[in-house]
Amino acid sequence: MEVAPDGSLIVADTGNDRILRMSTSGAILGQYGSDAGSGDDPENARDIAVDSSGYVYVGDAALSRVIKLSPDLKTKVDEWSGPTGDKIGSPIGLTYSNDKIYVADAVKRKIRVFDTTGRQLQAITENNGCSLAAVRDADADKDGNIYVANYTNDNILKFSASGSCVDSFGSPGTGSGQFKNPYGVRVADDPYWGESVYVADSNNNRIQIFKTDGTYRTQLGRTGTSDEPGTFTTLRRVAVAKDGDVWGADLWGWRLVRFDRSSSAFTYAQTIGGNPPPATPGAVFNEPRAVAVSSTGNLNIIDTVNQRIVEMAPDGSIIGTCGERDSRPISLNWPRGVALDPVTGDRWVADTKQSRLQIFPAKCSAQKIRVGTKGSGTGEMNWPYSVAIRAADRLAFVADTQNNRITVWDVASRKQIASYTGAAMKQPRSVTVVEGTNKIVVSDWGNKRVLELNYTTSSGFALSRAIAPGLNGPEGAGVDVNGNMWIADTGNNRVLVIDKAGTRTVVTSAAGQSLKAPAAISVAGGQVFVSDTGRDRVLRYTLKSTPPPGSGPTVEKTLYSGAFASMYPVDIATTNTHYYVVDPGRYRVVGVNRSTKAIDYSVGGSRGSGTDELAAARAVATDSSGNVYVADTPNNRIVKYDKTLKFIKQWGTKGTAAGQFTAIYGVAVGPGLDAGGNTTEIVYTIDADRVQTFTRDGAVINGRFASGFNQPRQIEVNHLNGDVYVVNARDHQVVGFTKSGTKKWAFGSAGTGNGQFTGDPRGVTVSRDGKVIFVTDDGNRRVQAWVLDSLGRPSYKYSIGSPTSSTFTDPRGIEVTPDGKLVVCDEWDYSLKEFNYTTSGATLIRELFGSAAPKTGANSPRGLALDSDGHLFASDWWNQRIVRSNRDGVIDLVWGQRGTRDDPGSLNFQWGVAVQPGTNRVFVANRESHEITVFDHNGKWLTKWGQRGSDTASTDMTFPQGLAFDSDGTLLVSDTGNGRIKRFTIDSNGNGTYKAVYGSQGTGVGQMQMPTGIDTAADGTIWVADTKNNRIQSYKNGVWTAFTKPTGSTRPFAVPWGVTVHPTDGSIWVADTGRGRLVKMSTSGAMSLEVTGTSAGTSDFLGPFQVVFDSSGDLFMSDTWSNRVLRLGF
Repeated sequence: MEVAPDGSLIVADTGNDRILRMSTSGAILGQYGSDAGSGDDPENARDIAVDSSGYVYVGDAALSRVIKLSPDLKTKVDEWSGPTGDKIGSPIGLTYSNDKIYVADAVKRKIRVFDTTGRQLQAITENNGCSLAAVRDADADKDGNIYVANYTNDNILKFSASGSCVDSFGSPGTGSGQFKNPYGVRVADDPYWGESVYVADSNNNRIQIFKTDGTYRTQLGRTGTSDEPGTFTTLRRVAVAKDGDVWGADLWGWRLVRFDRSSSAFTYAQTIGGNPPPATPGAVFNEPRAVAVSSTGNLNIIDTVNQRIVEMAPDGSIIGTCGERDSRPISLNWPRGVALDPVTGDRWVADTKQSRLQIFPAKCSAQKIRVGTKGSGTGEMNWPYSVAIRAADRLAFVADTQNNRITVWDVASRKQIASYTGAAMKQPRSVTVVEGTNKIVVSDWGNKRVLELNYTTSSGFALSRAIAPGLNGPEGAGVDVNGNMWIADTGNNRVLVIDKAGTRTVVTSAAGQSLKAPAAISVAGGQVFVSDTGRDRVLRYTLKSTPPPGSGPTVEKTLYSGAFASMYPVDIATTNTHYYVVDPGRYRVVGVNRSTKAIDYSVGGSRGSGTDELAAARAVATDSSGNVYVADTPNNRIVKYDKTLKFIKQWGTKGTAAGQFTAIYGVAVGPGLDAGGNTTEIVYTIDADRVQTFTRDGAVINGRFASGFNQPRQIEVNHLNGDVYVVNARDHQVVGFTKSGTKKWAFGSAGTGNGQFTGDPRGVTVSRDGKVIFVTDDGNRRVQAWVLDSLGRPSYKYSIGSPTSSTFTDPRGIEVTPDGKLVVCDEWDYSLKEFNYTTSGATLIRELFGSAAPKTGANSPRGLALDSDGHLFASDWWNQRIVRSNRDGVIDLVWGQRGTRDDPGSLNFQWGVAVQPGTNRVFVANRESHEITVFDHNGKWLTKWGQRGSDTASTDMTFPQGLAFDSDGTLLVSDTGNGRIKRFTIDSNGNGTYKAVYGSQGTGVGQMQMPTGIDTAADGTIWVADTKNNRIQSYKNGVWTAFTKPTGSTRPFAVPWGVTVHPTDGSIWVADTGRGRLVKMSTSGAMSLEVTGTSAGTSDFLGPFQVVFDSSGDLFMSDTWSNRVLRLGF
């Protein structure tokens, strides 16, 4: 706490995650943090400082930062975390003196000195006999000497203004001038004594006052309960008012205590607060954690901040509380876990900050038993977060968090018998048992994943699987009686429920409130308890039973797995030190060191929508502070990271309203107009047919800055004058606007000449002097340069590369660096290319990366097909090639390359594959070339046919995805973009001629949205995966039938990509991609089998795409997002 210049009190209300401004009578005048609408609560505000202008500085220990607030606490003015290379560890104590902020960094064991803008001026470490041990606070006198509360050494250290050790005073003890864990220190003027040093002598529960040379003056207060005036229960901080009154902040007395200064003495004058935590329904918890259920159904809930166990009846009524926080050996110190001994009913508590277990008998008043001591050896622990007891063998499992291990204890003897340190765990924060099995579930917090282990006393531990579906600091996990995995995804403020089929249900709210930092999952019989820790509540879910799945095929072999190019770059942004590259082929953004060419930072790497995941993003930009903005296209959002690619925030959802996105394709940051018409740095985005503008924190400025575009791609801002340049791809133009949104000019047209574009022009950038605009012309394999005249009008100047040169394979994103280099993303050369340039030409100076994927696997395999010789053909989607292997996965041939429609044999994000009976020719749905490409059995290109269009009686098609040969030799094509199926006859050269069409675009029966997989039955029935309508449809004799879910299943289809007719029994197999399962059903839709990764004996299916069967009855499946092809057998 501190006394502000206006006499009000500023209090760090740590347990309630807020900062309060109070009158001296105790009235709350202002608040920052929990329930105040700030949106950026301090997570562990340990101390505050107030400068001479009233600005408030908060030491947020959990997030290792200092927050600067306005005097009224309504606005966060700034925040900082220390200089690069020397970040703050834990700012546990703050003071303001001499126009500086003094920060006691407990983790780094140093005192940091900042100016009020956050610039670190000095860092003081131990020297010359001043040994720092668990520092808790620091302040300075008028001469700049610094006094440090040296907590565990029981003394005060004094350093000179330059940081040299001067002196120390105090020793362990209870006498005058002795200390027992000094926690707070202040230097202030006493109206009668002059400059004095005030020390919060924490565990002696008194404030001691000294001269600046360490001479003892007097003491205030003593140990007492909250109803004893002038006492302290657990003193933490001291503050001094201008008139000499002294305040003490009593943490576990829940009070502020004031002593009045007179000319002769200090006298107790006032107490604010002092009320213990309530224990009434609806107002009982402060950050609840684990729940344990007794044999009678009573709930035992860890109430962490209130340092107790709350016992409740099944109906939620409170039976009583057990435990307290004080200085006695049996007190609790931030407990987090609880489990019940099934034999005695004793409560085993993970007493986290005291690094031990405490056993509370069923009768709370009985003697407690302490188990374990702090350390890393057998029988020791360091910050245990969780404990679980398995009833079958009466073993206790402990998440020994800071030792990065799980330990096993025999409950009867209270002895450790085993430990697990495998899987490179980082701070495991919860452990639960799955009763009736040997499974142990661990939330591996530091690795952002959940582990499933098996443990028996005879065999020890074995890792079964790791689950990491976009998690962010998960603190709890458990498996319910139906086999569903529940994960408290704490950092993402949500709970994930993953059923045995791999289907994920996301819970972000309950009972009318969003979840906030849920931190524990507890399973008891048919109930699951979710501790919604940040909302101070526990949610109870009652389960319905789920019938076990039928027996099905299991994995016999992984034929092959991932094979990746060094990168698949599509856009780039730059700072002085790093390139930030969008690599959608690996679902990531990387920070490339410009000097070393090494990847220093990376985010993503797995496809998803979590804060540490990306889908196939398409654009990136940086602001003047080095923050990175990513257009995460399929997720319809902007994600903002710091310069090390640590998540800051995100904004956007799917839609057409202002602030929403429909396939966001471009992002730029530069000068523009804010909502008031003032020039400032803003964010520009492109989606659908429009440009929107935002503040750097994601607030909408203009939801339609400019519009009417035809598939716009990238955007750039001229940093000199604020002009905005948009690549209007389908019109083959670049359009220029003023920063107010007025169109200035457009250049470009379709063609191969100078100033013309073909294909899909994407990237645009402008030189740092604002004179040259560069545009990537991917269809002509070149970069074109336009020079702006004195009026800002562009004229074509030169090209880098040409359709016939090897300069580029497929230029995409482009950027000019701060030091005047031009760098180009050559996506299908897998490289970055740097050039020197002038207004008249450019010269290549170096290439970075550039390695194609090895011929050992696939990147996002999609369509599959078998030929009569037993070869398996797979569409290697991201690598733009076809992989041929035998049934055991031995690859003997790989062919294909990225190219334009004019390049024979080129592939362009191909999907489906079909083998023509009798010829073994391989037909490929060449999706983004809008054509069917035909190869012979050995990969020789034969022909292609089809073109983009919507005409019916022709070979027009748009984004074809699925292929299947019918028994009459005709080829069925999923004309995906047109929402229909087309049938073609095939001539002897492999060319197709239109014969028939089925269906149309829409949502009704017989209509389709994004038809993908397709197959035919022996009786001529056509089966189609109507993907975006989340259903399967069949067509026979003019009649359509739709199946939204298999009969007998409660779960409807979700984004099914594949459908296959079994060659012998005629059953229908659906690759139900969105639910991570295969479904076998009859032609009437009755489900007979569900196959998941778990049931098949492997890890979760992340993207089942297509199934094909060989003559032996084995099935082959492409699991797209797992980057593997599997063979399963019965």
